[in-house]
Amino acid sequence: MTRYSMITVAIFVLALSVAVEAQIVEPHLHQVIEIESAPIINRIPLKTRQIRRIVTQPDGSLLITEWETGSLIHLSPEGQAERIAVGLNQPSGVVSSGSGEIFLTLYGAGIPKSGALVRLDSMGNLVSLIDELNGPSDLVISPQGDLVFCEYSTGKVFRLNADGEQELLTDRVASPTALAYDNRGVLYIASRTEGTVYQRLFDGTLERIQVGLQHPSDLFVHRSGLLIILNSQTGRIMAWNPETGKTQSYARVPAETTCLAFDENDNFVIGHWNYNFLMRITRHLSVPCPHCEERIPLDLVPPSTSGSPEASL
Repeated sequence: MTRYSMITVAIFVLALSVAVEAQIVEPHLHQVIEIESAPIINRIPLKTRQIRRIVTQPDGSLLITEWETGSLIHLSPEGQAERIAVGLNQPSGVVSSGSGEIFLTLYGAGIPKSGALVRLDSMGNLVSLIDELNGPSDLVISPQGDLVFCEYSTGKVFRLNADGEQELLTDRVASPTALAYDNRGVLYIASRTEGTVYQRLFDGTLERIQVGLQHPSDLFVHRSGLLIILNSQTGRIMAWNPETGKTQSYARVPAETTCLAFDENDNFVIGHWNYNFLMRITRHLSVPCPHCEERIPLDLVPPSTSGSPEASL
């Protein structure tokens, strides 16, 4: 936590406690309170090598793929790290089913038919689901529970259902690097070489919704419905609104940041490819309510830009 943020939050909590002391408790709401402050930035003390993906688990833990070492790391909320899979051939994508199973795509150095889609079960056993893929670069779980993955080398996106049936969804996205589903079931696909993002609608229609990006490397659908886009070349994070079709800056992180993941409180973690660090960016906090057992939400808003989420990190 930065010193400025610590002081700001501490003063607020103290003032709140003093102000309500001896007051009669009445029914009340816990509205979000905005505080002008830079975000809280913490470096996660974990030695890594070429972080490619981060996934947040419901319990607050993280799944992290290391490209260079071929490892899948589980990082507990308390900061305990465990390599739960090793010897993977360039793990490029990872998702968790929520029932103890983890699925990964293995890029395989981009060599034709050297990639794979694998499953890591709750006992730590690695099972191959599809072999001889051509540079699989990411995967997601659809709202129907199907696995959807893309091949960087061929531009193809496939769906694999629970019965093992494989379906081609599209082959018209050059060098796809990231996938995401929204709550409506719309699939988003990022193209690195084009610098574009597409949406695939329910009827199979493919629409280009973003152009002029700088190596988009990760996508995330925020719980508000916004599509978060990470430009790895510049470190610019953008937010696209599917209802209005408008895009705004969300944050700026160091260039060559390759991946990000949000937690349930809308704070996020980033992973850097070259400098091999993980950082947690906190913009949303809460403090105990002096009247009841609930907590009061606090939003750290960049100074002089109240109402805007953009900040440089």
